[in-house]
Amino acid sequence: MPWYETLLLLSSLLIFLILLGLWIPVAIPIAGLLILVLIGEPLNVSIFAIVGFNAANSFVLTAIPMFVLMGELLIQGKIIERFYRAALHWLDWLPGQLLHTNILACAIMAAISGSSVATAGTIGAVAVPNMKKLGYPLALTHGTIAAGGTLGILIPPSILMIIYGAVTQTSIAKLFAGGVLPGVLASVLFMAYIFAYALIYRKRMPIAQPAGPRGEKRSALRTAADVLPVIILILGVLGAIYMGLATPSEAGAIGTLLAVLIVASAGELSLARIWISLTTTTRISAMLVFIIAGAQITTYVLVKTGISSGLANYVTGLGLSEGILIIAIGFTYFVLGMFIDGPSIIYLTIPLLLPILQGYQFNLIVFGIIATILCEFALITPPMGLNLFVLKAIDRETPIGTIVKGIIPFLLILVGIIAIIYYQPSLVLWLANRVGASPA
Repeated sequence: MPWYETLLLLSSLLIFLILLGLWIPVAIPIAGLLILVLIGEPLNVSIFAIVGFNAANSFVLTAIPMFVLMGELLIQGKIIERFYRAALHWLDWLPGQLLHTNILACAIMAAISGSSVATAGTIGAVAVPNMKKLGYPLALTHGTIAAGGTLGILIPPSILMIIYGAVTQTSIAKLFAGGVLPGVLASVLFMAYIFAYALIYRKRMPIAQPAGPRGEKRSALRTAADVLPVIILILGVLGAIYMGLATPSEAGAIGTLLAVLIVASAGELSLARIWISLTTTTRISAMLVFIIAGAQITTYVLVKTGISSGLANYVTGLGLSEGILIIAIGFTYFVLGMFIDGPSIIYLTIPLLLPILQGYQFNLIVFGIIATILCEFALITPPMGLNLFVLKAIDRETPIGTIVKGIIPFLLILVGIIAIIYYQPSLVLWLANRVGASPA
């Protein structure tokens, strides 16, 4: 059977199984197994088990529970809430005040948790009620939190980058390093837009209210006690990775220990909070490792059926430029993002795209950052954007259309960042190429 007929049959089976309600990481291996039977390949279920086990049995993947647990401990210990309130004292002089605080807090939260939904949920729960009471524009309020939440998978440590690195066998440390400058650029451009909006539409903004008494230096100094532990944690964890002193897994373990000490020193450590953090970490980690194992099974099926090589040869033979290829991939990710989450998009597309990218000799670190940004769209585009539902759950009174309206400017900024990365890959590679010789 020609590869394109096999691909069409596989796609049809996959759509059918998804419509039945199966989770994508479950549906794809089942569809792959059925395809192998239909094309007459010898059925050896044990191969699926071996491929999946080998993918999941990786030291690199231990970074996932470490970083998730680190973030959960700081969330449950209310350290992030303290940081948010402290940030008000440092940014209350900027036009837009709390809107800037949303972006900064999301960026810092992103550098701790690696989860977009956790970032949007944590910051949103603190910010939205207060900002509504003060009279901030609803669309922009939700837009800053939803867009700021997407920084959770761009600014390292990023769970999505770990998945991408595991699937493509790319250095996770280099991916983390490559995401730093684009993440900082996104944060700066988000805040620049807010600054411009607040200046142009002054009448829509509430009257500026200082976070603390003007001239009271002690108030600002007290906030340093809430800010510094978080900054030290981030610099310590990421610095150890970038200097080659520790692998991402080891750095995650160090970060988790530091998180425990920070929460304990704040007087917020309890058995109940530890238990919630551990159960949440177990649930998230199990789901993500299952996705990675399923991705390797998918790769095996695509290679065995000849779909990977056939599609790669076909696309390469079209003679498309790299730019057109990236636009086509971007459009595909945008459409997929309307219906499925980021990890599932990586799981579904990378096994197909990897041979094509290798044929074009496209740098996998650069594409990893582009793919991560594209997956951010999945978090804030209707009808299935998870960050939209998180914010809607926090603020049931605001229509979903208002939330979406506030997100559009930030989506355009992300598109611009992708264009900058494509034309200036040094934005990613400058720091990635300077990472120390870490094993992972």
